Amino acid sequence: MMLCFTKFPLSYFRQNDRRRSSCGELPTSSKGSDDPSSGGTTPYSGSYPSSLVGSMDRVTYTWTNMNVYCAQQEQREGFFGWNRRRYFGERKHILKNVNGAAYPGELLALMGSSGAGKTTLLNTLTFRSGKQLDVTGMRAINGEPATAETITALSAYVQQDDLFIGTLTVREHLIFQALVRMDRWIPYEARMKRVEEVISELALTKCQNTLIGIPGRIKGISGGEMKRLSFASEVLTDPPLLLCDEPTSGLDSFMAQNVVQVLKNMALKGKTVICTIHQPSSEVFAMFDKVLLMAEGRVAYLGTSHEACDFFSQLGAPCPSNYNPADFFIQLLAVVPSREETCRQTVDLICDTFENSEAGQKFAQPPLITTKTTFEEEIDIARSPYKAKWSAQFRAVLWRSWLSVKKEPILIKVRMLQTFMVAMLIGIMFFGQELTEDGVMNINGALFLFLTNMTFQNVFAVINVFCSELPIFMREHSNGMYRADVYFLCKTLAEIPIFIAIPVLFTVVTYFMIGLTPEPYKFFNTALIVTLVANVATSFGYLISSISSSVNMALSIGPPVVIPFLLFGGFFLNTGSVPPYFKWLSNLSWFKYGNEALLINQWSDVDYIECEQNTTCPKNGAVVLQTLNFYVDDFYFDILALLGLIVSFRIFAVREVHPSASTSLCLNPTAPPAKTKLEKGAEMSSLRGYGKWAPDVEGVTLTWHDLSVYVPAEKEGGLFRKQSKPHKRLLNSVSGAVKPGTLVALMGSSGAGKSTLMNALAHRNPVGVVVDGDIRVNGRPIGPYMNNLCGYVPQEDLFVRDLTVKEHLTFMAWMRLDRRTSRFERRRHVLDLLSILGLSERADTRIGATGHEKVLSGGEKKRLAFASELLTDPPLLFCDEPTTGLDSFSAQKIVQMMGSMAAQGKTIVCTIHQPSSEMFSLFHELILLVDGRIAFMGTPNNAVTFFESLNYRCPENYNPADFFIHTLSVTPGDEERSRVAVKAICDQYTVSEHARAVDLLVHYERHLAESCEIPSDHHRAPRTKFKGPLLSTQFFWLAYRSFLCVLRDPAVQKLRIVQKLGIAIMAGLCYVGTQLDQRGIQAIQGALFIFVTENTFSPMYSVLALFPQEFPLFMREYKSGLYGVGVYYLSKLIAMLPGLVLEPVVFVVASYWLIGLRTTLYAILMTVFITVMTMNVSTACGCFFSTAFESPTFAMAYLVPFDFLLMATSGLFIKLRLVSLL
Repeated sequence: MMLCFTKFPLSYFRQNDRRRSSCGELPTSSKGSDDPSSGGTTPYSGSYPSSLVGSMDRVTYTWTNMNVYCAQQEQREGFFGWNRRRYFGERKHILKNVNGAAYPGELLALMGSSGAGKTTLLNTLTFRSGKQLDVTGMRAINGEPATAETITALSAYVQQDDLFIGTLTVREHLIFQALVRMDRWIPYEARMKRVEEVISELALTKCQNTLIGIPGRIKGISGGEMKRLSFASEVLTDPPLLLCDEPTSGLDSFMAQNVVQVLKNMALKGKTVICTIHQPSSEVFAMFDKVLLMAEGRVAYLGTSHEACDFFSQLGAPCPSNYNPADFFIQLLAVVPSREETCRQTVDLICDTFENSEAGQKFAQPPLITTKTTFEEEIDIARSPYKAKWSAQFRAVLWRSWLSVKKEPILIKVRMLQTFMVAMLIGIMFFGQELTEDGVMNINGALFLFLTNMTFQNVFAVINVFCSELPIFMREHSNGMYRADVYFLCKTLAEIPIFIAIPVLFTVVTYFMIGLTPEPYKFFNTALIVTLVANVATSFGYLISSISSSVNMALSIGPPVVIPFLLFGGFFLNTGSVPPYFKWLSNLSWFKYGNEALLINQWSDVDYIECEQNTTCPKNGAVVLQTLNFYVDDFYFDILALLGLIVSFRIFAVREVHPSASTSLCLNPTAPPAKTKLEKGAEMSSLRGYGKWAPDVEGVTLTWHDLSVYVPAEKEGGLFRKQSKPHKRLLNSVSGAVKPGTLVALMGSSGAGKSTLMNALAHRNPVGVVVDGDIRVNGRPIGPYMNNLCGYVPQEDLFVRDLTVKEHLTFMAWMRLDRRTSRFERRRHVLDLLSILGLSERADTRIGATGHEKVLSGGEKKRLAFASELLTDPPLLFCDEPTTGLDSFSAQKIVQMMGSMAAQGKTIVCTIHQPSSEMFSLFHELILLVDGRIAFMGTPNNAVTFFESLNYRCPENYNPADFFIHTLSVTPGDEERSRVAVKAICDQYTVSEHARAVDLLVHYERHLAESCEIPSDHHRAPRTKFKGPLLSTQFFWLAYRSFLCVLRDPAVQKLRIVQKLGIAIMAGLCYVGTQLDQRGIQAIQGALFIFVTENTFSPMYSVLALFPQEFPLFMREYKSGLYGVGVYYLSKLIAMLPGLVLEPVVFVVASYWLIGLRTTLYAILMTVFITVMTMNVSTACGCFFSTAFESPTFAMAYLVPFDFLLMATSGLFIKLRLVSLL
């Protein structure tokens, strides 16, 4: 229902003799929250003084006349096409004279619909507003003006995103948090006792010794446990002021209740707690002491929930009975599409009424200035954002860093094995070198390969690890947990064993195999130099990661930045030939210092080199060094220079990652979606007749009988010793039926089996899943035809962000509709869907991603996902959590849309998480799952009656959905009794009349199908006539989509071209005017090798992360039958082809004549051809490695040594005729 109105009272809420709700405290259910064994928690009552946990000063936080402005934003094209931003026009008024207060002992909830200003207000209260926001007004703590330092010292902030070190256990993470976040004078025993209490309070006991986990690499705790761990990290310090951003996001209603109960208990201890919350359940809402309702950036109400109901009742809008007050308030204050003006008038009326009320006037009064508290005086004196001393920070961060390194043995073993194998191959290639003319060249090449291997191996290893940890570091450092220098120092010390062991292992294996100088001190010198170079590369990797926003960017800029340092290493260009204007860059090259030190160490004491007669070759080691322009006296300077580079790169990295004021973009205001035709109830037939199925011809009845689903259990043991376990059963002999025109909700707590059941019914089971039972459509067994028969809307909305809404649907129309469909009909289907789903006004808007301008809202993306499936007009539709991440108003619109589609004869099954009261009433049938069994299936009204018959009565003013999930949940601390009660409910349902009615329908459909004389495939005849698009059509549209992405995101391509141009000019200036003498030959060989390396490493590593990024979308479209693997891969290569031709041509044209290479047309064209082919082959190699491994981390671990071996056998470092292995 739409709760927008202009005149009071509302007769709508009094229809059907509904009684007014007092909105008081909800009656206690059978699983009360006061008893810890029933899921509640008790306040902390330790044996030591509570002051040991944190400051017990009571905090009253007030804010008066808060206004927040944001300038509109426009993108302009600047010099050379680079995007430059500027702000223009009138400032957007986001918060408008917001007043409020949070008192000790109270839990205050900030609520409102999307765009109301909740998050902006919370960011303002925590002093985390972006630079583009202008904030005015007064914020005060106990009457004293608040500052960012005061808030940081007095408060804790629970953010919505969960960021952890995945290799730690839950207990280890909390111990670390206790060491760095609790006041420095608290003893260790008190810290550990607090850790135990928090683990118990937040029901983390069972998973306390479980790794947190890394998605795709290390299996860890569940999403709900991760959210509780995030909350526990903040609760540890027992702060007087706690601010939480959506602390219940991603949790089922029962677990959300437990989290809010912890907040409530903290408030009862005298803490001031403020949180934003999304779709609170009835019981959760009852826990709030006060609510602050926001609408259009203004305060609509601030006070207790009981007084809120009275306030709105006086305005003629009483909360209906059996209705969640939170849902009612949000609906009431929402701006309904197509009725914006009327609803805004209503919102203004409500806000003006509260502002002029006695309560509103009280909050508008500025606080009285009081004397500073003792705690505030301590803040003024110390002015340090860190709770722990420098030494304590150092010990804690070092301990965590070492644990993180130690608990990833697979990567360590892979790197050690990779180093050993590369060293063995290098040793075999250069085995037994003698002191001859050829031996000099080969030994010099081998020593330079020592440097290149250590550089590329360590730079990319650091990029992989540090880029993933950087967001964690930024958050923890900004929260005042530790200093940036402490973090880098501890990372260095924790990783020293690895970054020493790897170069030493490499040196030990190769040194004596090659036949280098056998003196022990020279061996140790070589090991020292190689170790120093490895650590310089590590420091440089930290610097590259620090200036990059992602792994992709680091991989793109890393190789081209290394190339200049490689160029000035003394191997490709004699150090005496370096132009004066590049001397400064040469002095920063660790290749130069490492190469010079290694060659001095090798040749300084060599008195004789065997030379053939009548040949020019160095007679001894001194001549070798003289030829290379190296001096023995510079050996110790080279060592000191390497040490200096290690420290310098680390210092610059620390400066780069040192967080400044947070920045955030003010997005362009999103146009509200137009009211959809489905909501209007008009033109229902426009969804029919899309060429595959017509619901009015035949609906779909979906039945399943004795359905069980098994997954392979995990295997225990090491790499070579695994013990198999039996399969784990997720669904236990469930039966059910869904008829045409029905909207069914699959509900249950986390782990109940909702997604498993839906995937089995949709015939989309993951690999390894075993399905046992009978699933039928209109009485006939399901099969591969389900891909054409049903639509499937996944929970995650995956799109190509650079496409517009219309372009996306056009692409889908060409890929999913019958090939015989005309262009006009496809266009008409797209336009109809845009109109029906209310996306017409957003048709030319790019889909975008979070953080970009002009993006679709969450609700619009979800409707676009529906549109993608509705193109084929499927009679059967599955939706996985279609309302996740949406506010209650947007979620309700989505469910209303599904209800309208069901009214057309479609069969719709969806899983749903925490539906609001009104949303729950929109479902025709309900399936409650618990522990893989069905607890009830039938209408929502029958569900209430069924539970009442079992003495589980749903309280008045309580959302039935919340009540069912709460009743069927397993209470932490009382698991056995809860499971017995849940099992009894499932057993009672099995013998109930509801289950018998389902079984009757299942057998009726099967009997009808078996007795019918219609051919067995008649039910899917319309689908079997479907003809998919031709391969040429698939290729064209895939290539078209890829080209659009390249054209609309040209920054990377421009950066690579400028990079090519810069390195080409640099190389040309280094080799300009090269003569054909001995030094000139060395220079030309080096220049040509730069042609190869620059067009190899950069494209290879930049593409390494491309396919893993697009893999989820590719797998979804591939499994949906949109296209094949070969067509997709070919289209991607074609889209990249212009860049793969243009970049090497730019490089050759810019450097060829500067160097002075042969000027014949044949030589020029051949150089261009070879360079272009080199770049294309390297790109293909990068594509192969990116698709051959599950993550860029492992792909890079194998690609780096592979590249190194290819480079070693290029002929520049060793004469190929001397390599017997080849």
